[in-house]
Formats: sequence, C-alpha cells, structure tokens
Amino acid sequence: MLDNKAQRKDSGDGEQARSINLGGIVSTGIRETLHKRAARHAVQRRSAELDDHEVRELVAQEWANHGLDPPGTVAADRIADEIAHPPGPVERAQRRLRLARDLVGMPLRLHKATRGGLGETIERAGRDRGKVYEMATGRDPVEVHLASGSAAQLDRIARRAVALPSLMAVAKVELRLSHDGQIEVWDYRPDEPPPELPIGSLPSSDSTRAGELVRIALAVNQPCVCPAAVLRTRDGPWQLLVRRPLTKHPPPGP
Repeated sequence: MLDNKAQRKDSGDGEQARSINLGGIVSTGIRETLHKRAARHAVQRRSAELDDHEVRELVAQEWANHGLDPPGTVAADRIADEIAHPPGPVERAQRRLRLARDLVGMPLRLHKATRGGLGETIERAGRDRGKVYEMATGRDPVEVHLASGSAAQLDRIARRAVALPSLMAVAKVELRLSHDGQIEVWDYRPDEPPPELPIGSLPSSDSTRAGELVRIALAVNQPCVCPAAVLRTRDGPWQLLVRRPLTKHPPPGP
C-alpha cells in the first residue's frame, strides 16, 4: 500500500484512482524482459574466469547499466549461479521434461482450481478478506530457514499450483510467534485442517518488524498472513521465500 501511494504521488496523481493501461503494462514488461536478457548476455560475456562472488557483483553492475532495478538477493544469487555454473545436458533435459509434464496437466489443474466457474472462484478468494491480517510487504524476498521434515509440506504446496507445480508455486503462509520469540512460518490452509508443524522460521534479522505485525494480528484475533513462493533449487529440494514487511519511516524533520 505504501509502495502504491508513493508511486501515485511521484506520478502526480495524488490520491486519485488511476485507470489501468493494459497496453502500457504489457509494453513495459516486454521492454524490461529484453533489458534483462541483454544484461544477462553482458554478464556472460564478461564472466570468464571469475569466481561466484565476482559474477554476483557483475550481475548488479550490468543490471544498473541497462537501467534495471537491482535484482533481490535471492534472484541475484540464482542468476549468478546459472551463469557461473551453466546447466549441463542432463539438467537441461530434466527441466524440459518437468516443463512438458506441467503443460500437459495444466488444463486439468485449471479446471479444479476454478470449479464452479470464475465467479465462484473469485467469491471464494474474497471470503477470507477481512478475516485475516494481511502483512504489507515490499519487493525484496527473504529465504525461510526450513524446519526438519518440511519437504512434504512444501511438496503439497507446490502441487496446489496451476501453472508450474514442478518448479514453483505462489501461496499464502501464516506467521506465528513461538515460545522462544522466533517468527515461525506455517502453511495457511483456511479450508483444511491446520498443519501440525511449522515449515520453518524467519531469520533473526527479519524477525523484529514481522514480530510487531504478528502481535498486532494477535491483538485483533486474526491470523497474520503474507505471500510466499516455493521454488525448486537446481539440486532438487524446495526453497521457501517470503517478502520482507514494509517498515515504518520516521516523520520528516522540521
């Protein structure tokens, strides 16, 4: 919400609602994709005989050279890893096979996800609004420290994805305060029995602001939820990312 407000202010729109320019959104997305592709190729040309850390720094440099926002920490690490250690024939074949399976099964998954029609699907999604405390988040993701035995839960979350269940899934997770002060991350399933164990916990460096928001949610007797992404790593296991909560900015001085 703060991001959107700042963007409206910067564009001179103030608090007035803006119409959606779909063509502009698409063209902007295409331009950004082309710039990212050019930046990636530039890194590949310059990365010979560089170590992983140097390739990581080169990614940030070339993204800036091409007028792009710097990729988040996790995204930059993935890009640098792909460039420094290109996938071999076996890995590329495995990726193509997973993608083919996802595409073949997509119509059935889409039918299940929209059972009762699009209107009922939207209505189901709207029933929870107002019943949960949705944490306002920024753009930079943070990796969750996974608990022992979390792989089965992440598999279940991934299987709920419509597009690419073998590669990634977007989900909602619930943040809870543990007895020892950690911020635990739980699978949020309002229409199913609650899970017995957390998926993992946030790093201590990201727990302070999240803890404030969890306590606010507890005060109004609502679960504190936020968006998350489950991604498959190159060596097979899943990785869980949540976006960092927005922080309060101090008021401007006199």
